[in-house]
Amino acid sequence: MRRFAFPTLAAFVLIALTVTFTACGHDASERAPRNLPTAQVQVESVAPVSEQAFIETVGRVKKIKESVLASKTAGMVTKVAVKAGDTVKRGDLLMHIDDMDVMGRVQEARGALAQADAALKIAKSNLKRFEDLHASGSASDAELEKAQYDAQAADGAAQQARGALQAARSMAREARVAAPFDGRVVDTMIEVGELVSPGRPLVKIEAPSGLEFVTDVSERDAPRIQIGQAVEIELDSSNPEHPVVNGEVSEIVPSTDERTHTQTVRINLAPDEGLRSGLFGRARFPRLDASHPTPVVNADRVVRYGQVSGVYIVDPTGTVRLRLVREGRTLGDKVEIVSGLSEGDRIVASSLDGLIDGQPAKVVDHE
Repeated sequence: MRRFAFPTLAAFVLIALTVTFTACGHDASERAPRNLPTAQVQVESVAPVSEQAFIETVGRVKKIKESVLASKTAGMVTKVAVKAGDTVKRGDLLMHIDDMDVMGRVQEARGALAQADAALKIAKSNLKRFEDLHASGSASDAELEKAQYDAQAADGAAQQARGALQAARSMAREARVAAPFDGRVVDTMIEVGELVSPGRPLVKIEAPSGLEFVTDVSERDAPRIQIGQAVEIELDSSNPEHPVVNGEVSEIVPSTDERTHTQTVRINLAPDEGLRSGLFGRARFPRLDASHPTPVVNADRVVRYGQVSGVYIVDPTGTVRLRLVREGRTLGDKVEIVSGLSEGDRIVASSLDGLIDGQPAKVVDHE
């Protein structure tokens, strides 16, 4: 949109007061005459429109199935087995983290389990002996209960040791970072010799499945979009052979980002050999409330000073007037005028440079 530098804020406020005075019903003939040059202008009539309105957002193309693998253990990276662009199969080694400490814990857990199993074996044998003695009247109830308690305690200790061994083995397996599915390595985020901690991103892979376009839509516009809706996506200039692709809304994430007040929308893309993940573009969602009956004008017809917007018109007396307006949505190279213009108003469609509120106008044809 054009921005014009008025001499001072006071000058613009004076113009606003003049326009307000005109709107209150005072005829132009009641004002003192001003010796202003006649401006030759082209005009276009304002009419409410009823055309398809769109919601436009930016986003990027990505694989429908992709994963960023993070470390689940702490240690030093001892091996990076892949690089960006490599094809991998499920279970293939991607990276290895030093597991000497973890393996020590595994051995320790094995020893503890062996001791617990031995103690359990003795406790069970002792319980069997006291059961036989109690049956023959050679052992008291208290002695039998003590043997039963010892056996139960030994069994609990063995189960605890077995669980500790399983946990240690699980930690040992986490030292080996493997591909969770068949796919392609997009990026490696770590080098050999670096120390990692749990949660540190290591490698990103994507599956050879379809592509989707992921974008964020304002919480105000999200209700105007629905699952299954057709969407046009204009990709960036890096892909001139495929400037526009078609897609279909597959998911509208119900939660709203508290910081940006947006919701994530996923769009499945039609198969296209020229597409690749990482491309940026702009999605155009047809609004469900299909039309907007308010006037829409070219953005360069609007002048602004601060938060105040205006449009030059030619009134029925043939005089240029700066009409204050309130803007709505931006629709491509046009802007919606919520208030300030009426059907039939003639707005100046030629150059706005040098126009002065109140000067006479001569309407000329478009070239």
